[in-house]
Amino acid sequence: MGVPIDWHPHIGDPTVIGWTITVAYFVVTFLCYRAGLAVKRSFSDPGNRRDRIVWFGLAGVLLALGINKQLDLQTLVIHTGRKVALLNGWHDFGREIQLYFVLGLAFSGVILVGVLFWLSHGGWKQYWPVLLGSVMLMTFVLIRAASFDHVDYLLSQWRTVGSIRMKYVLELLGILIVGVGAARVLRLRRR
Repeated sequence: MGVPIDWHPHIGDPTVIGWTITVAYFVVTFLCYRAGLAVKRSFSDPGNRRDRIVWFGLAGVLLALGINKQLDLQTLVIHTGRKVALLNGWHDFGREIQLYFVLGLAFSGVILVGVLFWLSHGGWKQYWPVLLGSVMLMTFVLIRAASFDHVDYLLSQWRTVGSIRMKYVLELLGILIVGVGAARVLRLRRR
């Protein structure tokens, strides 16, 4: 006998900036995919395989984040986790479970950035926008996933330009910086 989950599919951020960020995710996903194809076509490059992993991997991650931006799937995960904890008597350990979840995300993020750096095989000058953008996106994801109420509140309230909040700036800037890195690779591969 299960406990119903209080979640249903809906648009998670139906604002203009929310849709702008969603579109940015998909545009940069396409750029990363194209960069992966461009690298794949250049057989003479010894770092070809590593570069493809970077670009196709980033395309997959950005696609997932773009879909999640509007479907709000993390809410489903949170509700499911709470229900499982309640059913199994773990509810009193909620803070510890959340801590381990956030530490797992942080560890995964550090590993991801480390793998990106390793895959850049000394070409960090070419990949620095990708590394910087990835770190910014991981920071955004960690803050949102951790539900650090005071940090999340600060990012939600801190306005940068007009009504645009800092949380949107951090997310959009991370996406755009990765896009700049992909565009640079595409431009260099065309030469």
